[in-house]
Amino acid sequence: MKKILSALVIILVISTSCSSSKNATSGEPGTSFQTAIPVDNVHQEYEYIKKNCDNCRVIKQTLRFYKKKPYDIITVKPFPGEPKDYYFDISSFYGKNLQ
Repeated sequence: MKKILSALVIILVISTSCSSSKNATSGEPGTSFQTAIPVDNVHQEYEYIKKNCDNCRVIKQTLRFYKKKPYDIITVKPFPGEPKDYYFDISSFYGKNLQ
């Protein structure tokens, strides 16, 4: 009985981790580096959030690099709800036109 219970726990852990990683890479737009929303300026990031996240307050904005490309990750706090990250591909403008 103990072996069966252990096997069920292992199966549950594996299936849970597989389903959550699947959502991160093939989920809705802006939920990961792979589904990052391409934008041409910071204003577009905030407009996207305003249109797609009702009653959200921006908590922080972070610049990250993934596979040598720049991304803005904006963390918002919906009311009610848990914090959520939006990923934006900023490679079209990051580091350009600095004169």
